[in-house]
Amino acid sequence: MSYNTHENFKADVMKYQDQHVSDLLNAPSESLQSFATLSAYAHDYASNGAYREAFMFSERALTACETASGSIDSPEYAALRRLRHQLLRDHLDLIVGASWPLLDKMWPPVFKNGHIREVSWTITPDNLESLAPAVRSEDCRRLRFLNIQIMTQPDEVLCHLGELDFSPLRVLNLHFEQDPSPDAYQTFWNKAAQTAHALDSLTISMTRHTDIHAEICLSHLHALEALNLISSDRDGMHEKICEIIADGPISQTLRTLALVGTSIGDSGLMTLLQNENFERLQMLILRDGILTNAAADMILASELPQLRTIDIRYNQIDPAGLSKLDRISHIQMLTDHQNCRPDNA
Repeated sequence: MSYNTHENFKADVMKYQDQHVSDLLNAPSESLQSFATLSAYAHDYASNGAYREAFMFSERALTACETASGSIDSPEYAALRRLRHQLLRDHLDLIVGASWPLLDKMWPPVFKNGHIREVSWTITPDNLESLAPAVRSEDCRRLRFLNIQIMTQPDEVLCHLGELDFSPLRVLNLHFEQDPSPDAYQTFWNKAAQTAHALDSLTISMTRHTDIHAEICLSHLHALEALNLISSDRDGMHEKICEIIADGPISQTLRTLALVGTSIGDSGLMTLLQNENFERLQMLILRDGILTNAAADMILASELPQLRTIDIRYNQIDPAGLSKLDRISHIQMLTDHQNCRPDNA
């Protein structure tokens, strides 16, 4: 919808005055005229203490100016940028909404048109009670990227997270300080999979990520482009996980596969390299494992021309095997720190 005058826009705003402010943000076109109007509303809301609404209008106004190739050097643009910065500095709790107590203070949230698009939560005993209202709120309905550090009671956390609407998400990262039980993990994925159809990338890290955890997850997700399963205990994931991935439909969509901290060994690598369904796989990360010189021979003989990077750092390949890998020119080989484990393992 396009507006020719400021008065026409204000009349349309008055028509929608009883609706949520997010409805108003859909009305103006992306033009320099819209920037002026939206900017005025942002300053007006801020002066009246409606800081969340002011932030939403400021974000929409800045987008309108940038989309319309407006001057980002103008005093008006600079003033609105200062207002946005002030609102984030002084009123982030109001802007974020219900999930504010969960925010990882080292990872600032990313917004688009006033809505959270990327956010990182750290769930501790002190803020666990805030998780349930956060997942039920409307504040996360446009999330694209969600990173969660689970520092306490993983089974209870998963119970609450299962109520989240995952349909907007493209990237989900779950990091467990304590491993969840298979039953709680199964229940979580039974619920999450009902709305996680658009998920492109999944990262799961645990102290001891097992084949059982992987099988539960992959029984529900069939179209990921990136899968990262990370374990601090090498004895959690075995060759079976390679068979699950190679035999499943996910092998046809993966571009990145990371199995970090495993004992899949050379036989697991063979299962992956012989999989004819890996037509899109470009990056294979098998860091912190028990691969030997036999793995070097397998990689040399592999027929996956689309591969661009193989990361086999922190394995058990000796200098003779590494010298063979040095001859590979069409794949970036990451091979440092053999026969030792990373400090965070």
